[in-house]
Amino acid sequence: MLRIATLTAPRGTILALSGRLVGDWIAELARTFELLGGQERVTLDLSDVSFVSNDGLALLRSLIGRGARMEGCPPYIALQLNDGVER
Repeated sequence: MLRIATLTAPRGTILALSGRLVGDWIAELARTFELLGGQERVTLDLSDVSFVSNDGLALLRSLIGRGARMEGCPPYIALQLNDGVER
């Protein structure tokens, strides 16, 4: 299960994620990101994410490539994203 909280901040929109980014929740995060449309800045707060599947990593890479920023990324997830290692 993944909880996605959408928060508005002076620096843009924050998607605060909590739980596991797996299965149907990957598509839900993609839909949520798309609904933000032309938002100038979207930040993904991953501080409460406990696990990301290979498909979840692919989505995060895609969102980052589209301009999303990350904060609070657990080291093990950052390593997988930066090294392209999918475990």
